[in-house]
Amino acid sequence: MASNCSASLSAFRNVFSYSNIICGEFLNRSALSTQIFAPKREFPEESDQVFYGKASSAPFISSGAEKSASRIYQQFDVFVDSIHFDHHNLWGPEEITVSKIRNLYFEQMLKVHHMAQIEQHHLEISPEEKSKLHEEILKNRHQLEKLWQDLQEIRKNQQFSATTLKYIPILEEDQEDWMKFGKCEENWPKAGRIQPKMEKDRITRLNRIEIQLILFFNEIEVARTDWMSFKPFLIPVMRRFEMEIYSKICNSLYFVVLERSGKRGGIREIGKAHIPLPNENDLEIALHEAVFECEQIFKPIGESLGTSTNLKENGRILCRAIMENGELKSSEERKISQILQNSGKKGEKRQKFELIPAELLLGNLDFDEELEEKKKLEEDDRLQKKYTQRSAIDAKRQASIEFAEMMRRRVINRRRQVEKKYEELVREQSIPTLSVALGQLFAPADESRRLKPMRREDRGREEGWNNTIVINIQSATNLPIRTDSATLQPFVLVIFGGKSVKTEVAIGRHPNWQFTSKIVLDEEDSRDEFIEVKIYDQIIEELDRDDRLHNVIHEQLTSRLLASTKIRFDSLTTVSKINSPVKLWLPNYISNYKMSAEPSFLKLLLSTQIASKYNNLDYRQSQHSTENAKILEKCRELQQSLRDQFPKRIYRPLVVDIHAKSVICCRYLRPINPPPIIMQESSKLQICQLSANIISTLPIISNSNGSHSDIWSTVDQLTTIGICGGIEEKSILLACWLMHFKIKIWILLGEKLGEKCGFVVAELENSQQKILIDPNDGFIFQNLHDSNCGFEKIWGAFDEKNYYANCQEYDNIQQISLNFTKTANWKPLLGPSDESLETIQPSIARYEKLSEDWILELRIGLEREIKLKFDESRTHSIPQWNLVASRQLREILENPRDPPEEKLARLKDAYRIQLFILDFAYLSIPDCISQVLATNLHLSPDKNAQFALSVNLLDYFSHILRAHIAIAILKPKK
Repeated sequence: MASNCSASLSAFRNVFSYSNIICGEFLNRSALSTQIFAPKREFPEESDQVFYGKASSAPFISSGAEKSASRIYQQFDVFVDSIHFDHHNLWGPEEITVSKIRNLYFEQMLKVHHMAQIEQHHLEISPEEKSKLHEEILKNRHQLEKLWQDLQEIRKNQQFSATTLKYIPILEEDQEDWMKFGKCEENWPKAGRIQPKMEKDRITRLNRIEIQLILFFNEIEVARTDWMSFKPFLIPVMRRFEMEIYSKICNSLYFVVLERSGKRGGIREIGKAHIPLPNENDLEIALHEAVFECEQIFKPIGESLGTSTNLKENGRILCRAIMENGELKSSEERKISQILQNSGKKGEKRQKFELIPAELLLGNLDFDEELEEKKKLEEDDRLQKKYTQRSAIDAKRQASIEFAEMMRRRVINRRRQVEKKYEELVREQSIPTLSVALGQLFAPADESRRLKPMRREDRGREEGWNNTIVINIQSATNLPIRTDSATLQPFVLVIFGGKSVKTEVAIGRHPNWQFTSKIVLDEEDSRDEFIEVKIYDQIIEELDRDDRLHNVIHEQLTSRLLASTKIRFDSLTTVSKINSPVKLWLPNYISNYKMSAEPSFLKLLLSTQIASKYNNLDYRQSQHSTENAKILEKCRELQQSLRDQFPKRIYRPLVVDIHAKSVICCRYLRPINPPPIIMQESSKLQICQLSANIISTLPIISNSNGSHSDIWSTVDQLTTIGICGGIEEKSILLACWLMHFKIKIWILLGEKLGEKCGFVVAELENSQQKILIDPNDGFIFQNLHDSNCGFEKIWGAFDEKNYYANCQEYDNIQQISLNFTKTANWKPLLGPSDESLETIQPSIARYEKLSEDWILELRIGLEREIKLKFDESRTHSIPQWNLVASRQLREILENPRDPPEEKLARLKDAYRIQLFILDFAYLSIPDCISQVLATNLHLSPDKNAQFALSVNLLDYFSHILRAHIAIAILKPKK
């Protein structure tokens, strides 16, 4: 068996140069060309379809100059002809013998074809090689006849036939003709009755098997086939996967072969088949074989042979990777070429004669030129540091963000090109009438030029306020309190653009500041993504005393972090004013403080007249749709019927998918399996809390409050890329997870804090117990009408069956009714007689975990960078790191349910300990450093103080991580 398989595999490598062989059979050349090679697209940018595939973790852009350069996209296709199995764990002696006959017959066909080419074209070949080839042909012919006899004997002994292969040997008078080697046909009748029960079960299980192929490019899932029925020996696929890439560096390209037993059966991975990269030397019509093998051992069932170390499940995929222009290079080839280029440059440099080496020159005579050159070098270093990824996880996340932005940008550009209206391009006066003439006579003169771009109505702005942010800090609720019975003295610090504003100190856990100030930005000030708001507790800390000094108070004012929050700057510039309660993020644990069981909120008002990158939130609908005319007409009628009554409300039953086509939002909901960590929870409330916590960890594209959030991705795309376009996509993913546990949900659509938003309403046990989930921060409102909920504009809602338009007088969460059965409050889009909507979501989702080596690398790098930043920021002395305390902190992070006081009991005998345990979504290494430095522990003036640090990373899926950081300061007791 092993020898035959190896021989057949070697033969496969030569067959694909012959143009008329496909799926192991001779076909017409015209049929081959029409099925394998689809017509090329001449205008890829105008195509209706955007080919989806996540960006890889490879470094696409190596410098700032390259990053700003325009990218050229290349069409890259992978064609799959068929799947051939050489062995399966459910095969018995009959199937294995048939597989041997098929492989040997195919090998014999190639050898005969090779001999015919030699005879016909008089190719130069040595007599020894020709004689050897002739002997192999005769040997294979006898082997085929012997295998056919063995197959007949097996069928006779088992008294039934499970396969249809029939081999017709050559006649005796044709024995000397080497061109004839028999014929294989698939017309053997499946006669007889299967007697043993175990054998019946084996055949039944074999007939229920389905196969699926998943294509991976640079370790990222690009596409997958539908489930195909398992036809032993050969599964025709005939599918072409089309992609557009802008990096010609390929780290990996392979198929994952999956198997399941029926639609409800479990899924297992058979193996990986690595696809040869396209090469300019490939023949025009040439297929390659990608071999896959399963390492798992299966016990025999009935008459099956199962698998073993010598007999493994294996097969091959006939496929080809196609590149329109040029060829792909592997990362290893790229490194080799770079080494050769660098060595060539060094050689050129050595050959250049220099009387005085450049390294010994002190500088130029022109000092200004030297300064200009220094500035350029500093700018290059700054750009290089900006785009340098410090870890593999950061590189993967950055590549995902770039791909998500590119994908949405291209959809938006395509949609705007198609939907641009005439009034947006040219402004002309209409044909005058009598009423129009009278109106123009008494109207103010229009001094604008004719046939100019249409001006949009701009909001009024006052001079001097176009670079100012007005800040009004009002009050906060439920802040942590001190355990030493001292009075809490909180103050607020607002930071943006390198500038900050600090309030006065208030008193108590419910402070009331009523503080107003402003931040004036200069042109050179940076425009950060977020406005940071931090609440500190002002405390009095004792200093080291000197007995020689009398009448001196050895104390100083310090601060400890209590809570913080972030507000997106683009959201503020879009709506000009934000006046709403904001949920505060609190550390998990602070020494000498007691956390409140109730959530903490901060009431503030922010106002600005800084020009926004977006005129308004884009709610433009796509003219191309996947819906039928009946649904589109219902959507139009619903919007027109409510437009006169509520002109400022935006009803959106249709959203845009990544192919720039409108889809009814209900199709995005269906039950989908969540990550395995959620499946471990028992109660529905705990399931909602954990799911919301994971969803809040997903990063959002930085400029998603514009048009990007109007484009919705499916669950498999979200879990693969790991980047959301907006809060609405987070609510979709959360709702699909909750529906898996048979929790009834609705999604509310509207605006919050200047962003398109979607909240999830979940019904737990009965219709009376409903909760409201904010997917952005993962907070759950037990009261649907909580006054601290900042969802101020709710215009619609939907579930998996229907869309509901809010036709109530009010649109904020505190004043509306959430009973969607009342048509007077919520007008449904579809009637009870309409057909049910079919979902566009996949049936299951795959959640890939990161490599443990990557996580370990990131954790070690985080600890190192934080300690280095402590060294730079601490002005009093070099920090001393207590390793014993760091080990205790690691145990605390690994067992979060145990109280930290028990772990630190021994250390408290010798030290006064101030501990912070932070829990937040991992975004980047600089973000983690800023979170740790915000605690102000590094500002302690005590020279004898020691520090302890521990980092733990929780991996959910893709590059989604949650960081748990424990940082402590230990002061020796005297």
